[in-house]
Amino acid sequence: MGGGHGHDSYRPSGHHYFKEVWSPSGGWWCDPKGWRRNTAIAVGLFMAANYFIFSYSSTHERRYLAPKGWVPSMLYVKKYPDPPAEPSS
Repeated sequence: MGGGHGHDSYRPSGHHYFKEVWSPSGGWWCDPKGWRRNTAIAVGLFMAANYFIFSYSSTHERRYLAPKGWVPSMLYVKKYPDPPAEPSS
């Protein structure tokens, strides 16, 4: 009871554990060097890839039929057919 006489009550006797743990993610208390820079680089690459994918997609989008209603891609896609004129009766 509380005297610190070599009795470790939080683990069984003979149980061995490492003071330091190596893992690919960095162990228990991960604080890798340069994590802010690495995160900024990863976010920048992700955004650049999304920009190029979006640009490619918007330049290669084809509409062979006019949409029945408003579609958000009408704001930036130049190659869609005009809807047929309403017949006046």
